Amino acid sequence: MKGLVASLSILLLVAAAFSGYLFLEVNRLQEEVVDLTSSVEELQASLKEAEGENERLKMEVENLTSERDSLLKERELLLDEIRRLEGERDNLTLMVEELEESLSRYISQEALRIGSNLTSYYDAVRARYGLGGEEYGEGEYPGVEFAAKLAYHDLGNPCWPKIEEEFHEALGVHSHEAAWRHLERALSLAGVDAEMDAVERVERILSFLHEHVVYQGEVDEVIRAPVETLSLGSGDCDDYSTLAAALLEAVGVDSAVAIFRDTEDNYHYMALIHLNDLGVYNYTYYDDLTAQGLSPGRWIVIEPQYLIERQGYLKWFNRWSLEAAAEID
Repeated sequence: MKGLVASLSILLLVAAAFSGYLFLEVNRLQEEVVDLTSSVEELQASLKEAEGENERLKMEVENLTSERDSLLKERELLLDEIRRLEGERDNLTLMVEELEESLSRYISQEALRIGSNLTSYYDAVRARYGLGGEEYGEGEYPGVEFAAKLAYHDLGNPCWPKIEEEFHEALGVHSHEAAWRHLERALSLAGVDAEMDAVERVERILSFLHEHVVYQGEVDEVIRAPVETLSLGSGDCDDYSTLAAALLEAVGVDSAVAIFRDTEDNYHYMALIHLNDLGVYNYTYYDDLTAQGLSPGRWIVIEPQYLIERQGYLKWFNRWSLEAAAEID
């Protein structure tokens, strides 16, 4: 019996101890629950604050997105305006270039224009010495000699004394001096430099002709003086060739006026220059034209209506055979 009581006492002691432990554990767990509850509340408060911040940030993103879209639209409008202004600028630039070109052309035309006094002189010369004139030259092709003489006159040389005397008495100036002043203006516009080699001088003269003279036919054949062709800004093949020969002679390239014929009996004027070659450019030439009365040596055929790079256009040049030529001297 005593053993049973002792066992029960021990069990009661153990139960009391365990009960005390459980009580302590319950208190500890309750404290942890309180702490966890506080942490949860703090987290909930933080979450609520984060949600508020998130909403604020969303609104800020929406505002920024809207502002960005607005700026993009404004950018597109500005780009459209820039493109429009650039188009206007390009149009204005083109207009300015066209106006400058027109002004330059007008200034050139004014610089090259001759008055009625020189025109009357050439009319008188043609009436007496030109095609059908009472003192027109002899030979099969007197027009070549007449053209060369016109070129020589415009280089500042008196050629028809009687008419020259009449001209000087009427106007107080010499026609050949007035003509040479006009030719000098043309040379200035052509930009020919004394330092240039002969080929470059030829190139500049042909470029000048290409820019300032256009081909136009005539009802009746009229051989015009170089300054007349410059003043008109147009001429046919004999006018072109007479002008080209005069300009080339003026820059130190010995020149001649020549007439050619093809197999169909078409006649065509071109110029000849006394050079060995045209540098890198192709060309057609004669090694000896002393039988035509020209100086010994090579004479290159120049089509004054072509730029220098087209002087080697053999299909055109091979079509023609030389009939007569007259040197500018």
